Amino acid sequence: MDKAGNFLPSVNQIKFLDIGAGERKTLIEAVNRGWETTGIDIVDNRVDKDESSRVNFIKGKFLEYDFPENHFDFIYMDSVLEHVLEPLGYFTKAEKILKPGVILYIGVPNEDSLFNYIMRAAFKLVGKGNFSEKLKPFDTPYHVVGFNFHSLKYLIRLAGMKTKYIRSFGRKFDFLSFPPYKKGFWISLIFLFPMEIVGYLVNRDVYLRAYLSK
Repeated sequence: MDKAGNFLPSVNQIKFLDIGAGERKTLIEAVNRGWETTGIDIVDNRVDKDESSRVNFIKGKFLEYDFPENHFDFIYMDSVLEHVLEPLGYFTKAEKILKPGVILYIGVPNEDSLFNYIMRAAFKLVGKGNFSEKLKPFDTPYHVVGFNFHSLKYLIRLAGMKTKYIRSFGRKFDFLSFPPYKKGFWISLIFLFPMEIVGYLVNRDVYLRAYLSK
């Protein structure tokens, strides 16, 4: 939510909705900012529910839940659309319940990332050119739809929304999440870190993020 402040309205109380709330980290961030916070997910995976008195958490399906129209100031949908069979339905419903002029945040993996390109090339070099692509739909947690800049922009246009900001991004310093004596530290530092630096420079990082409005 680092760029959200550039687009949020000047109101006393931001009404915030997190679609696919997951482990609640974004909900906690919203509560700490003093926002009126709602989260919805098909399962309740919150690791600690001590914020329950300050969050309206809904266990249910977003497309089936009856939210009021023109209600929210900020809707957050990160790592959700790649898991659903009706991404346009998510866009159009989010557009209806979002107030005019305010923002919807979208975050999805970038199928055209430099990392994916290099991985596909590596599989081809070892004679398994189709292997990774065939397995991908069955990788947990089950990506059933893929996005790149073109498909994401197309979906935004179909939903009738305006793009305020769109770019690829990635986690540049993943190796710092491992202790130096772990194999993951050196794999991330030697192989993934340079790839993500170059991916950032050519705007082909591993994720896409967009801020949209009605």
